[in-house]
Formats: sequence, structure tokens, C-alpha cells
Amino acid sequence: MDSYWFWLFLLAFLAALFTGPTVIALIRGIDGVGVVLLLNGLAFVTFVALPFAYIMAITLPRRIHTLDQHFPLRHVQHRGRQRVLGRSLDW
Repeated sequence: MDSYWFWLFLLAFLAALFTGPTVIALIRGIDGVGVVLLLNGLAFVTFVALPFAYIMAITLPRRIHTLDQHFPLRHVQHRGRQRVLGRSLDW
């Protein structure tokens, strides 16, 4: 137990264990990333919240992406008028 490699491996294992739920939640792109981060922070103090953080990171629904979220500033043509940023312009 006095080995340098033992403590290094233990520290790396614990770091991976505690950051796992956050990494999973960010990769999956879930809606409740903040809740998982809160539980993950609580898991640093107690080991009780760690399984719940993993369960939430895996089971919470993913964010739904629409076309408007990717292109919020695109120009939309409406009956001879062009709408730019919510304002109608007469041509």
C-alpha cells in the first residue's frame, strides 16, 4: 500500500468514477444536465448519490433538436414580405 503506482491508480479510478455521470450526461445531451451535476457534486461528499447520478445520466430523455434551434436567424419569406429577426419589412 505504500507504492506510488497504487495511489496513482486509486486516484485515477476515483476520478473516473465520480466524473462518469457528468460525462455520460454531456455525451447523451440530456435535458437535466444540471440535476446530474448537482447529484454528482453531492456524490463527492457521500457515496449515496453516486448510483442515482449514474441512473439519471443513463435514463433521462435527450434534448430534442429542431431546425429553428440550429438556424434561429434565418430569413423566412411570407407573401411578398420578408421577416428578419421578427420584424416584417415591406419591399
